[in-house]
Amino acid sequence: MSKRSQPHLFAIPKAHCEVVDTWHVSGLKGTGSKDIKAEASFTYADCGVHLINSVAPDGALAVLVIAAPILGDAEAAIQRFKERLSTQVTAVHATRLVLERAANAIDIALEASAEPDAQTQIRIVRDAAWAAQPCHQAVNTAFSIRGGSASLIDEPLQRSWRDVNAGANHARLNWEDFTKMWGSYRIRQYAT
Repeated sequence: MSKRSQPHLFAIPKAHCEVVDTWHVSGLKGTGSKDIKAEASFTYADCGVHLINSVAPDGALAVLVIAAPILGDAEAAIQRFKERLSTQVTAVHATRLVLERAANAIDIALEASAEPDAQTQIRIVRDAAWAAQPCHQAVNTAFSIRGGSASLIDEPLQRSWRDVNAGANHARLNWEDFTKMWGSYRIRQYAT
């Protein structure tokens, strides 16, 4: 794919934009991932950046944007059923520590006006994919404990269940793919 055909982010005046409501999903509705339409708008090339450069290679920042709401929903679900979810409480607390370490690595690199090194980026992507797993398990356990009333539209747990299941199944959080990526990276590292 040539650089010209890759997705870009551009800074353009808000008045030139129209929000197109295309985000009709069962989970992660709050992310507001709608399309933006800007016809006949002008901006300078240096007001744009390749999308991949805006989130660091391998999408290290992008996966945290998906994993963090999953963590928040899992914490909310656990709060309601804490005494019956003791194993999941520990796993979700560990998840928070893993995601905080990932976010700190990005912050440290940005403060140094750099990107995280390749190993850190791959670790962040791997850790975010891992983080989705215990959150997914905790919310599904809480949902089953709650029983049939968990499916009621005004039940907060059903929204957490929808959002966590949608997020945990996002392609950028595929645990199997990212453990293979991490393993391949580490093998190449030891082979050199």
